[in-house]
Amino acid sequence: MLFWKKETQLEQIKNKLEKAMRKDTAFLVFGASSHKYRVDDKLTAKELTEWQTKNQVTLPEPYTQFLTKVGNGGAGPYYGIYSLKKATSYTDKNALATKCVLHPRMTKEEWNQLTEPLISDEDISDLKYDAARNRVMGGMLCIGTQGCEYDMYLVLEGKHRGKIVYTSDFYPDHPFFFVYEDNFLDWYERWLDEIILDYDIAWFGSRMPGE
Repeated sequence: MLFWKKETQLEQIKNKLEKAMRKDTAFLVFGASSHKYRVDDKLTAKELTEWQTKNQVTLPEPYTQFLTKVGNGGAGPYYGIYSLKKATSYTDKNALATKCVLHPRMTKEEWNQLTEPLISDEDISDLKYDAARNRVMGGMLCIGTQGCEYDMYLVLEGKHRGKIVYTSDFYPDHPFFFVYEDNFLDWYERWLDEIILDYDIAWFGSRMPGE
């Protein structure tokens, strides 16, 4: 039953991609002129296995279902979804397999303590800076950009495995934002739904569904 449900959602996403393309033929939705609602060739099971073995990481299943059943990057929120190869190139390898310490209810105090070396230590060495940055960004894969300093990451392990995180620079009192959906496919399908329904999605995912 779970397999059937998953396959159904993947087919819905494929159909909604076509509907979104027909809805936004002028590519007026933010980022659409970049990806044009097209996805890249799907990742093969062999390529996925090789990547996971090489990086010693098991990717969340909803994300791998997208890569192998829909497309290896392309159309998606903001400027689209990176291919797995591009996502890896935008993610520090030392951070990829480490523990994710971020969580949706992180307080300003927790955030400030975590990022203090990145914000206040002007004399920090490059080596220490990279280590401190990897602690903040650890256990996540960069799957796309919103432009400027804003990126989208996927949590790879722990209690919040599979959730999408919106990041920006390391500002005091400004923890990274966890979107409301529990997994990649739900988040991605909501993006398509909001385009089809003519929602204002300039800041897609930062507000609760339905608003």
